[in-house]
Amino acid sequence: MIPIRLKPAYQHYIWGGDRILNFRKSLPPGRYAESWEVSDREEGMSIVENGEWQGKSFKEILTLYQEKLVGKGRCWSPFPLLMKIIDAKENLSVQVHPNEEVALRVQHQPKSEMWIALSSSRVYAGLKPFVTKEHVTKALHEGGFESLLQSVDLKEGDAIFVPAGQIHAICAGAFLLEIQQNSNTTYRLHDWGRGRELHLDHGMQAIDWNLQKPFLTLPKVIQSDDHHQLQLVIENRYFVVERLDVFDSWLLQHDKVCQILFCVSGEAVIGHERLRPGDTLFIPADSLTVSIQGKCQIIVTHLF
Repeated sequence: MIPIRLKPAYQHYIWGGDRILNFRKSLPPGRYAESWEVSDREEGMSIVENGEWQGKSFKEILTLYQEKLVGKGRCWSPFPLLMKIIDAKENLSVQVHPNEEVALRVQHQPKSEMWIALSSSRVYAGLKPFVTKEHVTKALHEGGFESLLQSVDLKEGDAIFVPAGQIHAICAGAFLLEIQQNSNTTYRLHDWGRGRELHLDHGMQAIDWNLQKPFLTLPKVIQSDDHHQLQLVIENRYFVVERLDVFDSWLLQHDKVCQILFCVSGEAVIGHERLRPGDTLFIPADSLTVSIQGKCQIIVTHLF
């Protein structure tokens, strides 16, 4: 199977900016908050742009070619990951997502996620030390919520894991790649006076008071030589994320499981597909040896 190029689904939320247009110059001007790069969701479904399945939805090809696409013995419906580019011209709401236990109880979807900074960015991840449930409850009703949040500055390339149950927000000016469980469940706790609906009841249920310390990742070198380097950024039960620096050529090991490649910088050719900054390719599990030719940095995401 050849690498699959998916047409992104764009979300035009009120806090979005215009930096996604730097990747997609053919798009009309407008506010682009999120580009859903790989999505098996009806409100933003990916569409195949190349090869024999051109024009089919990601859901259609997953249904027709499940094991060939995702891996033998694996049966995911819907696809368990959602990958996005996020451009925050304004602050996103302060929010929390439910874990599996809470989501089952309230009949919503769980969501853990991670962010990789595509440029210098600031986020809130968790609460300051010694902040209690009583502090949060008081701030939700009386104000001053921002003073309770743990601010984290991210340099380009830094990555942070945001587990379900952790209070968080993306700050104005952030430009991020987000890798998350396939979920669109968000409980807004505070929205900077924009007047949108808040979800205080579900939100307070979803907060895990033991998960309020920021989880910055410490990448570990897996393989390296004079020119190439493969680093493990994060590994958990939701996703495995690696950073690959290619100098001239690299044979991608995929162990018969699908992979998602996102180009951060440089250029490469994979099969007949060219990969430039901001491009995403889905590599089916049934692919033959995948050769990357070029000089580039790629974020590689896969499942166990």
